[in-house]
Amino acid sequence: MRLFGKNKKDKGGSSGEEPPGIETPEKPPTPSAPPAIVAPPAVVAPPAVVAPPAIAAPPAIAAPPPIVAAPASVALPPEASEEIDFDSLKAVNNRLDVLKSESAARRRDGDTHITGGGAVEAARGEWSSALKINQNAIATAQRYSSVRALFDDNGRPIENGNYPLTNHEATFSNHYNDLLGRQGGLLRRLGDLKAAKDSYARGAVIEANGSALAVVNSYSTLNLIAIQIELGERTATPGISALPDLAEDIRKAHAMVKDQIESKGRGRDAWAFADLAMAIMLMGDDAEFERFVPRAYELYAKAAGVQDIETSARIIRNMLVKLAARKDPVAPLLAQGLELLRQKAEKAGKIVSI
Repeated sequence: MRLFGKNKKDKGGSSGEEPPGIETPEKPPTPSAPPAIVAPPAVVAPPAVVAPPAIAAPPAIAAPPPIVAAPASVALPPEASEEIDFDSLKAVNNRLDVLKSESAARRRDGDTHITGGGAVEAARGEWSSALKINQNAIATAQRYSSVRALFDDNGRPIENGNYPLTNHEATFSNHYNDLLGRQGGLLRRLGDLKAAKDSYARGAVIEANGSALAVVNSYSTLNLIAIQIELGERTATPGISALPDLAEDIRKAHAMVKDQIESKGRGRDAWAFADLAMAIMLMGDDAEFERFVPRAYELYAKAAGVQDIETSARIIRNMLVKLAARKDPVAPLLAQGLELLRQKAEKAGKIVSI
């Protein structure tokens, strides 16, 4: 679903995850070639290039900086800081729009390499470029002179703040939340799940305080839950292992997204419906699954592109593998949801690999 709740400004697939394995065998050198011109074994491409799920992000790609004013060590490139008045929130917001568009374009190019059966390394190159642009955008946002008048170091409303945020402040808050979610999605694609979790956690704090910060989204919240399961850090159901469970987090996420759909303007947001479907499956609520999830996935399959649907399916499948191994009772419902998503995508004319 972007897994999950996709920000409506960018529906190119979010929300973040390691790419599936893509094999790209190359034809070995012709055995009959004269010995003098046979390519040495060291330069022969391996028979298959498979992107392992746990490939770490390249060293040059750092985890996102904390939610504070950018320290002196965070230097903006000339194109990111040129002619920006950091006392003007309108100017900062305009620059963030540009950087987000550039990053999204690179991310979509990387996703296309994977969906189209292209080279994994080419996809990683695009995602790495997208990540660097997104980091520049975060640094630009942190340079806004009054950022700490909007929320504290952890993304929570400040004491005696003027809430709910409106106008340019509300736009900035949504930009910042979106950038943290995108950061998590890109880090996930590059295989750095722990750094992705940190970005999702920061975004989830803003989403949990959405009433004050004028943010109505659930992307980071649901991805944070999913990635903790994927990392093997948590289970969905209490009492099935020594691991801590996410039952309370899942319950709160369910309540938040349901409220957003019913009273916060997301009644036709397909990504909100996909997020709520995920929460329902992780709660193990069979009755609500039958009542809501088929309709949710029908809406989502119609609205989402192939990349988004495959991303959502991949995250569901990753959680299913982890939870089934621990005999978590919600695993069968996830399996049903995965098959239902495939059926709804097929009905919508989307050719997806699920």
